[in-house]
Amino acid sequence: MLDMPQLRFLQVQLKTALPYVLAALLILSGCTQSTSPEKTSTAPPLSITDDTEADDTVAAEASAATGFLVPDELREADAAISEITIAFGGDVMFDTYIYYWMSSMGISYPWDDVAHLFRSSDIGVVNFESSSSLRGETTKPPGYGFRSPPYTLQSLPDAGINYVSLGNNHVLDFGYDAFADTVQNLNHYEMLHSGAGSDLAAATAPAIIEVQGLRVGFLSYTAILPGTSWKATDSRPGVAALYDEGDVLLALENITRSKKECDILIVMPHWGVEYADHPTSAQRSLAYRLIDAGADLIVGGHPHVLQGVEFYQDKPIFYSLGNFIFLKMDDDAGKTAVFAITIDRSGFRSCTLYPVFIDNCKANLLPEDSLMYTQILERFATLSQALGTAWEGASFTFPD
Repeated sequence: MLDMPQLRFLQVQLKTALPYVLAALLILSGCTQSTSPEKTSTAPPLSITDDTEADDTVAAEASAATGFLVPDELREADAAISEITIAFGGDVMFDTYIYYWMSSMGISYPWDDVAHLFRSSDIGVVNFESSSSLRGETTKPPGYGFRSPPYTLQSLPDAGINYVSLGNNHVLDFGYDAFADTVQNLNHYEMLHSGAGSDLAAATAPAIIEVQGLRVGFLSYTAILPGTSWKATDSRPGVAALYDEGDVLLALENITRSKKECDILIVMPHWGVEYADHPTSAQRSLAYRLIDAGADLIVGGHPHVLQGVEFYQDKPIFYSLGNFIFLKMDDDAGKTAVFAITIDRSGFRSCTLYPVFIDNCKANLLPEDSLMYTQILERFATLSQALGTAWEGASFTFPD
């Protein structure tokens, strides 16, 4: 079954081919008229001294006659449509109080205010920090292990989410059986994912989404682990890790290899210190290495609060998107945003923040005239300034 990005891609291919077909029919029609004994032309003969000029003339006539784009215009159109928007949210899970609200209000409840932002984008992305299963037991303290019934996953595609990162410290909370169910259930809902799998190869394989001819790859890793037994190996399920230098070296090789399979490669690391405003120096050094290896965009998570954006080699590092559909411990953990990031074949082009406040287990989109809307934008600008990025207002456009 073709997914939506594939359908969009086929539509573009059909639109691309159609003008050529119509132009050819027009030319053939003109040839038939000029040789027909029943009709004569009073137009002077066309003197053609340059093939390029002739092609341009035919193309212009075809464009005028059909109203469709012809080769030069098509090349310009291709460049334009290869710019796409990816909407990112932070950490998501459907356990505990969130599940209670979904049970009483419907599974779409946490998304109702923000779903249109993901649906109107070409790709919707969040970090899924939970098991999706009815099996297993957790060894974590009460309230720290997350698991939710599989049917709640339907809320992801309903809200416009196409991909979830699984490289985090909660996806195996209820053991390997529940994790196997999680992967199976995500596949059932046609939800692309990376960062964890049945073995190391599966956990480190990129998820690639093709939209309008642009191949976007996603890799997910976690530097936060309850134990090294969570690491995927050649013979054991688990997560793709950035836990130690050996993990990092494997990740760098995988990033370089994966970059060859796509136009834009997005790496989503789970890292950092919970509730910290700023990334550590070790995170920043690691981010630079990930970009040097081939990452075009880094989007991080785990601290549960927003952190700023830094540019390295003209490529953005969003250190933490904070919470999204998640329990919040205080107001800072409830202040977050949807990040609508526009990219093209050259990489990052722009980003717009849509400030959100988590309340009653729901991501509530804030009105532009609200005090908290302004507070979130000002806080993000301040955090980014500390990383050398001048961010002002809701949007940032990369200078040409």
